[in-house]
Amino acid sequence: MKNLNRILIVEDSKAFSTVMVRLLKEEFETKVLAELESGLEECRNFNPDIILLDIMFPGDIDGLSFLRTLKNSKDMAHIPIILISALATESTIRNGLELGANDYLVKPFDLVQLVLKVKNLLDLTGKTKRKTLLDTVVQFENKLSKKSLTTIERIDMMLEQMINGESKISIESLAKEIPTSQSTLTRLIKIKYGLTTNNYIMKRKMEKATILLNSERGLPIKEVANILDFDSVAYFTKCYKRYTGSLPKVVKKSGL
Repeated sequence: MKNLNRILIVEDSKAFSTVMVRLLKEEFETKVLAELESGLEECRNFNPDIILLDIMFPGDIDGLSFLRTLKNSKDMAHIPIILISALATESTIRNGLELGANDYLVKPFDLVQLVLKVKNLLDLTGKTKRKTLLDTVVQFENKLSKKSLTTIERIDMMLEQMINGESKISIESLAKEIPTSQSTLTRLIKIKYGLTTNNYIMKRKMEKATILLNSERGLPIKEVANILDFDSVAYFTKCYKRYTGSLPKVVKKSGL
């Protein structure tokens, strides 16, 4: 089963939150928070990937106050937030953006627009997070230019860059980047490593996974699976066990 991004809907209107849940539940894991008194703890427990936050709330805590609290929290300040409100004044929107909100939707709004904003924001933050993690945790070992490398060294360097990047890795895309023919690529990898190209790509991914799992950042297994472009934690775990002989959680826990 594919891992779904988590969306926390902070909205006191049951009718409106029901509509949003119905709209988003097929593609996202959703949770509704209807009051803000215990909001910080609820948010921490759910660990959302994005928050849809209404500004108008009854009581002493309004949406902007909750936004300020989230952005002052070390473990939740990174969560992207889309503000939702019937208030469309320039000062209200500006205040929300100054406090750290990423976007703003004014009620009533097009529901398709909401989904597109959510997806675009998740895509942007995912790419930024992925690049930051790989830049800080995993460093390129080979600094030589392509011209000074043998073909097999160029294969390894390009594969490293592709794993650390955002492009889909395949025999075709790797051969194009070298550049060489797919048959030459397959033959060289077989001679050098005794593996098919797909198996070698997977082996390199698992080596990268081990580095990420045992880094000082202590990356969660789900995050490592997402970084390495696996559709689910279950498939990542199966591949990791096959190639390393250990479950990723065992390796991560023991630090081996």
